[in-house]
Order: sequence, then C-alpha cells, then structure tokens
Amino acid sequence: MNGQRFFLHTSLISAMLCGALVVHGADQAFDPRLEIGGTYDSNLRLAAAPLNDKVTGGYVDALADWTTRTPLTDFRLTPRLRATRYSGNGETGTTNFYLNGDLNHHLERSRLGLAFNISKQEVLTSELLDANGSNGLGTPGTGTAGLAFTNSKALFAVVRPTGRFDLGKRTQLLIDTQYTRVDYDRARALIQND
Repeated sequence: MNGQRFFLHTSLISAMLCGALVVHGADQAFDPRLEIGGTYDSNLRLAAAPLNDKVTGGYVDALADWTTRTPLTDFRLTPRLRATRYSGNGETGTTNFYLNGDLNHHLERSRLGLAFNISKQEVLTSELLDANGSNGLGTPGTGTAGLAFTNSKALFAVVRPTGRFDLGKRTQLLIDTQYTRVDYDRARALIQND
C-alpha cells in the first residue's frame, strides 16, 4: 500500500472513531492554532561547502486539537500542517502533514489504549523531528549531523496499542506494543557529514 493511501485510510478510520464518540453525546473541545512566521537557515541541508545553501522564507504552521470525552472513553485527534517556502538557491520549500491520535477506554478492571502518530514529511536530512511532531508550533526541529538528502519524502507511522488488566488485588497484566514503519518515496544522497 503506498504512503498516500495509508495516510488516507488511517485518517478515515480516525474520523469514524470520532463520529462514534460524537453520537454518544461526548463532551468535546476544539482548539485550532495558527502560526505564521519567517525563517532563515545558513545551511539548510547541513552540507559542506560548496553544497551548503543559505535560504530565507516564511512558514505557516496550523493544527487543530480535538478532544472528546465520555465517562469511559477519552479520544484526542490532532491534524497538523506545516508549510515552508524559501527564496534563493532555487529552494521551493517543504510541506509536511501530521496526524496524531490517542484513544483510551476504561472498564471496571481494565484499561485499553491505542495511540498513533502518522506523518508525511519532506526529508531534508536524515535527522528531523519524530513522527508525532512533538516539538510544537514554532520549533520544527532540524538535524545536526548525518546523511543529507534532496527531494525525498517519507511516511512515518507509529501505532501503539496498550492494555492493563487487573487480575487481582496485587496482580496486573500489562501489554505495551509498538509498530513503526518508515517508507521513503525517493532519496538521493548528497553528502555524508561526519
């Protein structure tokens, strides 16, 4: 399954989960945020001269944090878009998409959880922020060393099902699993930094 179809399918499943919670009259909160700013980077791809490139430009960082709660279930869904456009050195910029979610269901003697972080990112270097975009607005994260790439896109997906089951007064069964997948559309190495 290619990255775009995977991203679309995951988004649809998340929307269905949200819809199911809305039907049951859950408490809801919607918190959209938008940040617009300028950016300057003296060496965008962290490459040695003469490949290093200075760029200036602007960015838009938008996210919408939606939470819904019932007596037994908590759900949070946060789609995010960060677009950067550069002038100079022929750079056009990047557009990255993120979708983060967290579902927790409480029963009398157990708790089930499902967290997921999915992102479609344009990769400039091998070390960028993680799939959940956890650096927050205004702090996109950049690599500090490693292999530099050009024109590369990557789909990052992390799915983490968890469970806690009370078997007795002093006994619990804990389940904590994680599935991680990274798919690169195209990557061409420019230079290896040491």
